[in-house]
Amino acid sequence: MLAGRPFGADRTAVGEVVFTTSVVGYPQSITDPSYRGQILVFTHPLIGNYGVSEDQFESDRVQAEAVVVYEATQPNHYKSAMSLDEWLKSAGVPGIARVDTRHLVLKLREYGVMMGAVGQEPPEELLERIRKSPRYDEVDYASMVSPKEPQVLGDGKMCIGVVDCGVKTSILRELVKRGVKVLRVPCLQWELALQCDGVLFSPGPGNPSCLGASPRGLGRPPR
Repeated sequence: MLAGRPFGADRTAVGEVVFTTSVVGYPQSITDPSYRGQILVFTHPLIGNYGVSEDQFESDRVQAEAVVVYEATQPNHYKSAMSLDEWLKSAGVPGIARVDTRHLVLKLREYGVMMGAVGQEPPEELLERIRKSPRYDEVDYASMVSPKEPQVLGDGKMCIGVVDCGVKTSILRELVKRGVKVLRVPCLQWELALQCDGVLFSPGPGNPSCLGASPRGLGRPPR
């Protein structure tokens, strides 16, 4: 049990505890669909110093379940639209600061990723929430972050089908920038991407075997 200073939303979140050693790019990480269902720990000691702006997002929302930092700093940047604290509050996502994140990362490296909770409840209640919550690999997070309908981006002659299991916005942007037409399809409708010149299966959150349970899941494509 680690104590710290709460910030962001006043609620409790449960998720798989993982870490990132990135020095910059915290808005990109927090909005990365690959972190859906996870509590994201930052090893860099100062997070929030250049604020938050929408052009830094990798999706349309905060994806991490909670954020753990050593120091949530106030922004000082001309592009900043809000602070990290204000952003997490508006998204309903809790954070905790003044945690020795590097010590926590050493534990994760020694024992492996584990389920955790961030909140202001008594320790025994947080532990009970963890016990009652499904494990990370038991939830189909990819379907949660995948679009509901196909989408066409760009107007190039070459078509790339992107099977969206949690694709980053920057991946789509870079493809379009190179003159490619992108057909972005939901992860459970991967066969729609086969009409294109090439197919890209995006990274994403969760256990891929959860998708395989569906009759239209990511099984072997037809010959």
